[in-house]
Amino acid sequence: MPSTKFLKSLCLFAAILLSAATGRAEQYSDAQAGFSYELPDDWILRTVGNKKFKVAFGRMSEGGPANIGIILNDCDKNLGLCLLRDLNDMAKLYEKSGFTGFHVIDTHAFETAHQQVGIKGVIECKRVDGKLLRQSFYYFERKDGAKIVVSCSATGVGDTYDNIFDEILKSFRVTR
Repeated sequence: MPSTKFLKSLCLFAAILLSAATGRAEQYSDAQAGFSYELPDDWILRTVGNKKFKVAFGRMSEGGPANIGIILNDCDKNLGLCLLRDLNDMAKLYEKSGFTGFHVIDTHAFETAHQQVGIKGVIECKRVDGKLLRQSFYYFERKDGAKIVVSCSATGVGDTYDNIFDEILKSFRVTR
C-alpha cells in the first residue's frame, strides 16, 4: 500500500502537470468599453502607440505573426450593414495604400460560448511588401447600440490562424 507521503507527492506532481498542460489564459477586459475575452498563455498584451485598447500578440513561440485589436465603432446600422460598410471602406483605403487583391472571403454569424451572437467577416489582400494579409473582423453590439469590433490579423501565414482566432473569440463577452 502506498504511503501517505507518496500519495501527496503524486497528487502534487499531477497538479503541476495539469496546470502546465492547460496553461493559464490571461483575461483582458475593459469595463468602460464593455468587453472581456481570454488569451492563450503564449499570447501577450501590449500598449501600442496611442491606441485606446491594448493589442494582443501571439503566438510568441512562433514569433508573434498575429495580433488582435479592439475598436469601438459608431455605426448606427445593424451589425451586418456595419460590417459591409466597413469592408467597402477598407477596400478603398487599402487600395490607396498600395495593397492589392483585396477580396472578402466570407461573412457569417458568429456565436460565443456565452451565447452572444455577432457577425464575422474575413478578408485577404497583399501588402505593399508582397506579404499576404488575412484579417477576421468580429462585430458585437452593446446594449446601448454601440458596436465593438475585434480585428484579428495574421501576416504571411494564410488561414492558419482562423481556428485560433475563433477559439479566442468564443470567450468574448459583451459586458454592458
